[in-house]
Amino acid sequence: MTCNRFREAHAKLHRTLNIKHLRDMNKNLMDALYVEHDGKIGVLSSDERKVVSQVIGTDLTLVYDKKEGDTYLLIPLTRNHKFECKGSHIIVDGKRFDSDIFFRKDACQWIQMQSNEMLSMVAQQYTR
Repeated sequence: MTCNRFREAHAKLHRTLNIKHLRDMNKNLMDALYVEHDGKIGVLSSDERKVVSQVIGTDLTLVYDKKEGDTYLLIPLTRNHKFECKGSHIIVDGKRFDSDIFFRKDACQWIQMQSNEMLSMVAQQYTR
């Protein structure tokens, strides 16, 4: 009986240490990859012209043009994503983006984020 309790306690301690180690490793990796991050968005680079960020855990990129004040969502043109271009909006993977400015460049579908609500939707829906 005592031996089983010891094994259970030892296993629990081992799991706890592994989780703590993984958290530390993830934090170190995140700090190495990103200039700054908040858990959902990680800034990859920033200069006087633009800020390039990634939606963490996805293949989506955000580009903020400081001169124009515009933010674009970049979605890679791969088989992983499905696009339906309409006149006043675009549907990506079944999610509708109400933006009339979208184009393809650098092997990505660029979609201008025309409101803060659109940015929030991207952060919430794609990071679940």
